[in-house]
Amino acid sequence: MDVEKRLYPSFRNPLLISPDRPLPKEVAVIGVPHDDFGEEVAAIIVLQDGADMDPKVIQDYVKKRVAPYKYPRIIQINLEPLPKSGTGKILKKEIRKNLK
Repeated sequence: MDVEKRLYPSFRNPLLISPDRPLPKEVAVIGVPHDDFGEEVAAIIVLQDGADMDPKVIQDYVKKRVAPYKYPRIIQINLEPLPKSGTGKILKKEIRKNLK
């Protein structure tokens, strides 16, 4: 399953934003390799300065609102900005290499 082709950015990124949480500065949702399913969903979130988020709370929030194959199994909170190209596009290949 190619996760990124099945999850449109306009659909997936707003699901990580809730009125009871601070807005993230940046969000990237990517497909990462999975032994049994081929790929699974991972979300990498850069928080606003001074903000704090619990990845489990985000995961539970999204899980209640989307189909099982769409919610992120992996959520990583980053302190550094996401890598971008010269035109400002998020470099998902770089994120995959650096995913913990």
